[in-house]
Amino acid sequence: MSNELNKQKRFKEIADELAPASETVNAPPKDELLNKLTLAFVLTAIAPSKNQSIEATKLAGEIIKMGLNADEIETCKRRALGRLDSGSNPLAGLDKAF
Repeated sequence: MSNELNKQKRFKEIADELAPASETVNAPPKDELLNKLTLAFVLTAIAPSKNQSIEATKLAGEIIKMGLNADEIETCKRRALGRLDSGSNPLAGLDKAF
């Protein structure tokens, strides 16, 4: 009987270790989110295939859900368009976002 109780205790300890942490996850800083969203918009535009463009669009949606408002999203769109229209490398400097 004691052996069975020890097994249950070990299973509970393992389950507790696998449970999600009770600590809240810190959200990334706003400037980091803005850089990542700008990068996602640029990648959507320059993706070599439609599937990759769709993946970048999904990534942009996930980043937006992290707490960006409409003005911040519009700012990122303008930043991405400015990078694309500049004629230089649109990814320059955004590689630090990830």
